[in-house]
Parts: sequence; structure tokens; C-alpha cells
Amino acid sequence: MKSERGHKSVSAERTFDSDLSDPADLSRELTRVAGFAWERIARAGVSGRTVTLKVKYGDFTQITRSKSFSAPISAREDFESAGHALLSALHPVPKGVRLLGLGLHSIVEEDVEAPRQLGLAI
Repeated sequence: MKSERGHKSVSAERTFDSDLSDPADLSRELTRVAGFAWERIARAGVSGRTVTLKVKYGDFTQITRSKSFSAPISAREDFESAGHALLSALHPVPKGVRLLGLGLHSIVEEDVEAPRQLGLAI
């Protein structure tokens, strides 16, 4: 069941017990966060055009990085890949990471009753 109020974004984040700085650890944790976020995205029945990475460092400073696409992202692999590309651009991280978050913005809700345009095989 969908709520009457549309989604502006769907995301997930995770706070770590100790700061992370190793690229492999950060990548592994981002994959986990992407999985949690994608479960929420699938439950909400939405897609979106912008992937946003949230990074909070051990000193509680925070940054976000986003990438927008021309078409809505409708596959977990594309969502996760965009998140990893955003994270990779930050390496080496200047200080330990306390929190990672990944979200989907510029939401397009699926309307199951709306007619769909079909492509033509040429």
C-alpha cells in the first residue's frame, strides 16, 4: 500500500562503532547500506534519477556527493555502482569515516495504472 504523500527520497545509512578508513572496509559497508536502501526503494515502488552518498567523519563533519542520470535508476546494480563510484572519488579519505549513507532522490513513483510506452524492435 502506498501512502498518499509522495516520496522525496529513499535512503539508508549506517553508523560504525569505530571509524573506518580502509577502502575495502568502506566498500563492503557501502554495499550493505546500498542493500538496505534498495529494499526500501523496492518496497516504496519508486525509481529516481539522483544517487547521493552521505559521509560523516569521526569529527562529525559531513559531506554529500551526488550523481544525476538522464533516466531513472531502476536496478539495484546501477544504484550500488553509482554509490561506489562516488565513494571511490573520495579515496584516500582524509580522516576516519563514522557513518555512510546512500539514497535515491529525484523520485519518480511507479503508476501501475498509467499506460506504458513500449519500444519498437528495429
